[in-house]
Amino acid sequence: YFSDGKGTVDADWIRVGASSTVKIASIDYATNTITLANSISRSAGDPVYLYKDSNGRVVLFGDAPDIGAHPYNSRPDPPRGLRNIDAR
Repeated sequence: YFSDGKGTVDADWIRVGASSTVKIASIDYATNTITLANSISRSAGDPVYLYKDSNGRVVLFGDAPDIGAHPYNSRPDPPRGLRNIDAR
């Protein structure tokens, strides 16, 4: 589900198609209608993805999600300062 930010969190941002990114203004769950904060260009059948979650984290890199994979630029740094302890 997408969040319109009503309550204690910020609204989600979505990407429609390959490049139209916009903040959600409101959601009517009874009619499955999302109202956007501003207008965008789109075509019938364009996919809709979560772009930025209610915590402000960008979760979509590129023009489409990469299901089950970690985007290259969001991978954590490797651990540092590890020591090999010989436990003989």
